[in-house]
Amino acid sequence: MLSTAKKLLRTLTALAIPLTLLAGPASAARAGEPAAQPAADAIQWLSVDGNQIRDEDGRPVTLRGVSVLAPRHNAECGDCNPKPISELIDMSVDAAGGGWHSKVLRLPVTEWAPNDSLPLAENFARHVDPYVQQAIDLGIYVIVDFHRVQNYGDGNGGVPQSIVKEFWDYVAPRYAGVPNVIFEVYNEPLAPTNWATWKSYITPVVDSIRQVAPDNLILMGSPNWSTMVNEAAADPIDDANTAYVYHLYPNQGPSSVANLDQKFGNASRSIPVILTEFGWNPAGEFTDPAVTQGTTKCWGNGLRNYLDERPWISWTAWVFDNYWKPQMFDKNWNLLGGDHQGQFVKDWLGQLKDHNQPGTDNPPGAGDDLGVPPSRTGIVVDNTSPGYSDSGDWTTADTAHGFHGVDYKHDGSGTASAKTATFTPDLPASGRYNVYLWWSPNSNRTAAAPVSITHAGGTAALTVDQRTGGCDWGLLGTYDFTAGAGQKLTLSADSPGYTIADAVLFEPADGTDPGTGEELLVNGDFAAGLDPWYSIGRATPGTPAGGELCTAVAGGTTQTWDALIGQDNIPLTSGGQYALSFTASTSAPAAHTVRAAVESTDFPHPTQLDAYPRLTGEEQRYTYVFSPTDSLDAARLRFQLGGQAQPYTFCLAGASLTRRN
Repeated sequence: MLSTAKKLLRTLTALAIPLTLLAGPASAARAGEPAAQPAADAIQWLSVDGNQIRDEDGRPVTLRGVSVLAPRHNAECGDCNPKPISELIDMSVDAAGGGWHSKVLRLPVTEWAPNDSLPLAENFARHVDPYVQQAIDLGIYVIVDFHRVQNYGDGNGGVPQSIVKEFWDYVAPRYAGVPNVIFEVYNEPLAPTNWATWKSYITPVVDSIRQVAPDNLILMGSPNWSTMVNEAAADPIDDANTAYVYHLYPNQGPSSVANLDQKFGNASRSIPVILTEFGWNPAGEFTDPAVTQGTTKCWGNGLRNYLDERPWISWTAWVFDNYWKPQMFDKNWNLLGGDHQGQFVKDWLGQLKDHNQPGTDNPPGAGDDLGVPPSRTGIVVDNTSPGYSDSGDWTTADTAHGFHGVDYKHDGSGTASAKTATFTPDLPASGRYNVYLWWSPNSNRTAAAPVSITHAGGTAALTVDQRTGGCDWGLLGTYDFTAGAGQKLTLSADSPGYTIADAVLFEPADGTDPGTGEELLVNGDFAAGLDPWYSIGRATPGTPAGGELCTAVAGGTTQTWDALIGQDNIPLTSGGQYALSFTASTSAPAAHTVRAAVESTDFPHPTQLDAYPRLTGEEQRYTYVFSPTDSLDAARLRFQLGGQAQPYTFCLAGASLTRRN
């Protein structure tokens, strides 16, 4: 923390910003106007105290903000709609009313760009000074980031120490005495992946900075893409005002407490840690599948909970852009929401805009929005709970994104087996309960995990597609239960693909049934005849009677789609929880399967639900819970009935498709 004498000195030095900085334009949008000096009381110096960053009065400070694109690269995307960096900076701090509330800006500085090479002085005059001055004008902190992603040292294609020192010998005196400016000495040194080697390489650079800029906060990266904070905690840099950088992406594993503790959380108990890069987006054009692919529900929520519970860890999210991945906007500057990170980070910054900010005590309510509130509450039976049991050899794991608790179990083989997992609650009172299942999704999961729920009125059978959805409570249904431990949910592993046994929630329904959402099928009880149901191929529907439609299916078909009935114009929202239910039977002498698919009408018809009910001569009720991967204005439901050598009759009744959340 700063002494009283140093506080007084701060007032004087803040007014003595180097003329080389103040001679530049205030921002790219304000060229020609005189640059404004920061007011003496506009912003406080930051300093390290143990594992915490603090302001001049000793208050804890949590820096939260975003990184922008390196300004020299702002016009590289040929099909993007670029915005000036100055406009992005204004957006990020709500200067333009956008609601972002970033309190720190990370400004990457690159000395290279395609087909371009600039001397430092010209680079700063064009691409750095205007934006540093803009941050000063806006009253926020700005991280000047030496944005190299490269080996270091004289060998192995590394950056010689002289290059790094030359950069900071130019930068440090330029911004010395400016409390807004923070120095990130090297974005991501790669190899050698040895902390002692890195410390020997970078210490002379720090010493050189301190000769001219004794008060600016320094952020210290580390080898292996700035991930060696555990080694730094054991042998820190000999500088009293240095915090340590960690860069985190979904390829490093789940956002679970155990994993993040191992990555940087344990180190943050003894040294100050700041995540100057993290980010995610789901599969698609806005992510790198090898590094940044993840979802808000399965990865972002866990990270926020972890960081909000540890406010001594500061952060800047990557990246406030529409081009570099994982971006927060599409190419036309529409904010990416849902399982993309943009809306999530914006809400996070807005909710905590007054929490742990320098120069002021936390106002009432500043910490009310710490963490992501649980979506549901009730009686939870986890795979580690006393009410859990299984048969067969289940495998315990903790590597998938988005599991519940400390770990989960899977059937270990991905092939159909007789293994079962049973969740038995000890219910405090009789009544109606909503029953939910939690699983971690993946493309290698089962498409139809059989679930049976034993309740006061009997047993309900349904299947769950564990390839999608998950990472939250998925509603299976609402049932009557009696108090005690006499009822259960059993999950079977007799469907191809890995079956996940993680957690079940029994939520008192309080007289409501969250499963009775809007009905999306029309005429599912066939009371109005056949319309709008239709048939294609070698399927001939009869006249509905008694709420049932029976369809004659010709023999000799080879593909399931050779004979089908269906219905179109079904709206679906990506990430929602849906349930398809129906009663069906067959006239065939032997049991056989048909395909029930909910899919896009657009080629190649991506499937949102792919189920294979096994039919017998007796009527059975089938329920399939699924979560669409795509938002569709007009999806279609099709019962594909072909692929049978002999003709038969397929009877359908009580068809229903509802959204459950």
